[in-house]
Parts: sequence; structure tokens; C-alpha cells
Amino acid sequence: MQLKRHVCPRNCFSTCSMISYVENGQLQKVTGDPENPYTNGRICAKGLSYVDHVYHKDRLKYPMYQKNKGSGRFERISWESAYDMIVDNWLAIDQQYGSLLPVGLYKYTGDLSAGHYAPEEFFSSMGPTTRIVGSPCAAAGFDAAYYDFGIGCSSDPEQMEEAELIVIWGANPAVTSIHSIRFLENARKNGALVVVIDPVLTKTAELADFYLQINPGTDGIFANALTSYLIDQDLHDEVYLNRHSHGFDAFKNELKGIDHGILLQQTGLQEEAVSFMKTLLTSSSKIFHWIGLGFQRHTNGGQMVRTVNALGAVQGLIGKPGSGVHYAHADTWIFENQTAFFKEHLEKNNRILPLTHWIDLGGTVLDPPLESLWISCRNPLIQDPQPGQIREHLKHIPFVVTADLFMTETAKWSNLVLPVTSFFEEEDIATSYWHRGFAYNEQAIEPYHESKSDYTIMKELARRIDHRFHSPSAFPTDLTKREYLNRQWNDNVRRQFGFSDVHEAVGQIRYPESALISWKNHDYLTPSGKFEFYSDRAQNNGLPALPIHKQQVVRTDPDSLQLFTTHDSRGLNSQFKGSRTIPERATAVHIHAEAAAAREISDGELVRVFNENASLTMKAKVTSLVHPSVALIYQGSATSTDEAVNQLVSVKDSDMGEHVSGSKSIAYYDSFVNIKPKQNHAPR
Repeated sequence: MQLKRHVCPRNCFSTCSMISYVENGQLQKVTGDPENPYTNGRICAKGLSYVDHVYHKDRLKYPMYQKNKGSGRFERISWESAYDMIVDNWLAIDQQYGSLLPVGLYKYTGDLSAGHYAPEEFFSSMGPTTRIVGSPCAAAGFDAAYYDFGIGCSSDPEQMEEAELIVIWGANPAVTSIHSIRFLENARKNGALVVVIDPVLTKTAELADFYLQINPGTDGIFANALTSYLIDQDLHDEVYLNRHSHGFDAFKNELKGIDHGILLQQTGLQEEAVSFMKTLLTSSSKIFHWIGLGFQRHTNGGQMVRTVNALGAVQGLIGKPGSGVHYAHADTWIFENQTAFFKEHLEKNNRILPLTHWIDLGGTVLDPPLESLWISCRNPLIQDPQPGQIREHLKHIPFVVTADLFMTETAKWSNLVLPVTSFFEEEDIATSYWHRGFAYNEQAIEPYHESKSDYTIMKELARRIDHRFHSPSAFPTDLTKREYLNRQWNDNVRRQFGFSDVHEAVGQIRYPESALISWKNHDYLTPSGKFEFYSDRAQNNGLPALPIHKQQVVRTDPDSLQLFTTHDSRGLNSQFKGSRTIPERATAVHIHAEAAAAREISDGELVRVFNENASLTMKAKVTSLVHPSVALIYQGSATSTDEAVNQLVSVKDSDMGEHVSGSKSIAYYDSFVNIKPKQNHAPR
């Protein structure tokens, strides 16, 4: 039995290290790597299912082509034919328009390993192209950190163990960051208290000492009220504020003019809960605030993050052990080709198509129109808002290519589908946006049938472009995958991880010897060099200068429920659909018993969930775990675009996201639905 070392590249806080067991060239099993100090030899159910994932009966084996998108009449073709088809298409576009601007890239974070940023580097090497940009995930929160701190930066999760109080705002690490629970539990053993603030009584809330069920989108009101109380009681940290903050007086004066008592009624929290939270904050010196990604998926999401940042700053928690405000970081996304991803919306010659504009308008209304689209590491016909509308846009683009492991819904509406390797079939590197570990991914088995890595595909296309286009691409065409990874090394990588080049890193994992404390030296990257309560950057971008709560989208129909589309432990977006080792989860809408009674809905009854966008049929799950004003549907389980919960999600911008991604984030959690028993639901 041969053992190889791997790292899971999924878009997840954990980035788990793994050991594969290979016999006769076949993957036999996958376990956690006990040498990883963060994951401690444990992996999740999804990780344990990887053998099934690699050898799944539905995995793509060969390049497939269909003339008419959505027809299902795919035919197997050779890689040579596929390459020629792509290059012929691009050459014709270049000859017709005099540029490749009608060629688009539609990619995101389905694989976060360094080698899978090759498409961004390749498309940048060809000259101006069109980029569909914008984060459906986390950009509003990162922008909030940019305005307050200068960049998104969080302490290592091990710092939780030193906290006296851990406040979790809209995060559910028991599902989405399972290895962090160990640090949370260790903190509790040391006497810390854990508070979860969330409209949903999540698995993490069940583990907490205290749970506050807040009305959706009102966390900023609560944070501002707590901050105002601390200032009024002279419990703010004047030393920190005088030395390391900018604009505090303006913030304090703005807070004084607000009737927090009236506004707190909008949160739905009882006075006793508010008073108790005030007591916890004033009786604890080490407070660790954790802001979840779902927290900022509202039209006021970025501003809400700023209010919690301000709460932590007023108490002087920033830069201290076991303390601070934490969201995520990009400290380890520093390889050369990753910068192409983060800067693609800044490249002056590219045509930038913000995600919400793409969903609303498509690509054929552009001048010149989108004639060709490359999709990878993304399944928009399930995961993006209004996937049915996106499907219509794909129909009107003459040539669509999708690179994936499976025939996803998006692949079905492409002309050309290319099979790509799993991470067991290629070398790579992956790092986390939560901890600061480094792990090298070894190749354990040969590529599945004719699948190829993203890098290999880009390299082969670059070779053909170099021969047929009047100007060659700058993408490397003569490097092995390891040599390509070595090309991504720079001084930041050497400084962060301590490897002089990729050859030193092969087969290695590396973690910091001690847990990092973010902003320990108070070296903020803002214009003032301080934490900024008053942000000129925000004001110049048409946003409030101060971190004062901003009203979210208002419910117009009193009978509607606010739609939440969260993760559960069985899947990661749509990536593990159909695994034999993970039980299938039927789509259901979870509603509070009060909401169910008001609508005469019984547990397990078939209902219609509908709004102006779509109407879906599913079972009702009556529960006490969700807020009475919320309808919760776990996302990613749909088998078709027409069944996808994101059909119900309106295309609404969050308030922030443009700085880090070129487009405002999607306000996934500010759509509203009605629910009725199916037999009583009038035809629409």
C-alpha cells in the first residue's frame, strides 16, 4: 500500500490535510493527516467520501460536444478536436472583432488550490477579454475590513482558546468550520462563555452557553446599541482609541443622536437579553468576535460588519491575545497566479461585467457581444441567483465551454464539456482563508480516463494560440506542473511559509509555531494608518463614512417569510451531489411552528414556496429552530435548474464588495417568499 499526502482544495475554512492509500494504482481510502496540528487527523464526511467521488459512475471521462446546448445529444470527441474547436472559435472572433473582448471567463472558487488559478493567468496572457466578476460569497465583508482596517485580516483560530467570551455573529462553525470547535470547547473548559447571535438556532447555537435569536439583518442595530452603552458608561478604551483610531469622536457623536431603545425593538430581542449581553461585554477583558459569511449576505451586509468591527475597536480588543473581530483573511492567497484572480477587475484592458449585471442583462447586449464563454470551478445554473435566467443567457452565447468533473446543470447547457482531474490526480498547493497552514498536494493516481488538469488544458491552448495567432500568449507552454507551481513562488510566499521554492515544499505541511494575533503591531493599512471609524474611502465610494447601522430591504408583504439558503454538513454547494456515502437530503422548507400554524401547514406536508421569481414544490419541515419570520432551505441539493432554491432568490446587490471583487456582493438573504399548502395554492 502506497501512502500520499493531500490537501482538500474546497472553498471551506478548514483546508484539511489528508492521507490517501493507493494499491495497484487505485485509490482505496482517504483519512485525515495526524501531522496537521489544526485538523488533528480528522476530516469531515465529505472528505471521507472522496474515493466514491473520484470513481463515481457519473464522472466525466472524455471531452464531450453538443451542437445545440441543452439537447443532451453529446458526442465524444478527442482532445485534439476539442482544442481545435476552441482555438478556431477564438481565432474567428479575433478576425471579426480585432480582439478577444467577446471571449469571457466565468470562474470562481470551486477549487482554491494554486494550480486552479491557471485559467485567470491564461486569459490575462491573451490580452483583453471579458470577465464576469463579483463574489457570491464574501466580498461585502472583505470590503468592510478594507474600510476599517485596510485589509481583511483575522487572528489564527487557536486564539479562541485564550478568550473569556466568544461572540459568534451569524456563523455556524459546527457545520462550516468543524475543526474550530475544538478551540471553542477548549476555551469553555478554561471558563469562557460562548454566545451565538443568529436568526437560526444552528448546531453551533446548540453548543453555545447562550443563544440570542435576532431578527434577520438587524445585527447592526444591536452592535451600535452595545457600543453606545459602553461609551455612555465610560467603558471604552481611551488609550487604544487615542493612539490607534481615526474618527472616533465623529462616531461617538453620531451614536448619541440615535434612540437605540426604539431601534432595538426592530431586533426582536428582549430587554433582558440586551442587558445580559451588556453585562457579558463589560465583565470580560478578552472577547473574540467571529463574524460569519452569511452575516453579510444582506443589502446592508457590509455595513453590519463595520458595526461589529467598531464594537470591538471601542473596547480596544484589536491586536490583543484571545480578542478582536474576525471574519477571514487573504494572507495566504499570495501565489503569483492568485493575484491575477484578485486583480482581474483592475486590469484596465479587460471588460468587466459585474455578476448582477450579467444575471440581469446577459452578454449579448454588450458591444461587442459575448461570443464565447469559459466556465470552470463554478456551477451557476444551480448556485447563482436566478439560474433559469442565466440559462437563457447561455443559450444566446454561440460557444460555451465548461470544464468540470461531472455533467453539471451548467455543463448540460454548454457546447463543449471538458473532463478535469481531481486533486488526487495532480500536484498542487492549497492554503486557507481561516488558519495559516500550508500543505502540498501530491499526485496519488493517474488522471481518470482522459481528464486533464486546468493547467494542462491552458498550456495546450497556449501552444496552439502561439502557432496560429499573430501575437503569442505569455502563458508558459513548456513547464511541468511542478515547474508551473514553482513559477508562482515570490518573496511573500517565502516569507509566509519558509520554503525557498516548490521543491522544498513537496510532500510538506507547515503551520506557524505560534498562533498569529492580527493587528498586534497596529500597522493598519488605512490612509490614516489607524483603525478608521470615519472612512473617507467608504464615503468616496458612496457609502456611509461611519459604521452606523443602515436599514436593510423592507418586507412589503406581511405574509411573506425571509428566505435563508444556508449550508448543511452533507454538501458544499452542489459539489458532493449524488455521493453514495453521504445520505441524500430531500429539499425541504424549514419554518417555525408559529408560521406553520398561521398558514395551516403540517409537518411533512407538501407545500408551494413562491414569490415573483419562481414557484417550487417541496415538503415543509415544522421546527422551533428557525426564526418565525424565516423560511430556511438548505442550498445545493437540487437536481436541476428548475428545482434550484436560487430560482427564488432575487438579484439584489449588497452594499459592498466592489473593492475586492469588482462587483457588489449578492444579497442572498434579502429575498422573501410565501408558503401555502400545495392543494390550496392558486395557479400562477
